[in-house]
Amino acid sequence: EHETVCGQSGAGAVEATCLRRSLLLHGWLRWRGLRPTLHLGVTERAGPFLAHAWVELEDQRLLASDEGYHPFRR
Repeated sequence: EHETVCGQSGAGAVEATCLRRSLLLHGWLRWRGLRPTLHLGVTERAGPFLAHAWVELEDQRLLASDEGYHPFRR
C-alpha cells in the first residue's frame, strides 16, 4: 500500500509507505511526551505475504488501516 504525499515545501512528492508513516508518527508522539510502540508484522489472512508497520498507543492501534496484521514476536 503506497500513497503519494505532496510536500508543503514545494520539494515534490514523496512515497508514504506504512514504515515511513509509522516512523514519523512514532517520533511525533514521543516528542509530545507519549509512549507509543512501533510494530512490524504480516497479514493475518491467507494469501500473499504482506508486511506492514504500524504504531500503537496504550495497546490500541491508531489507524483503522492497521487492522488485520499480526506483529512479529521477539
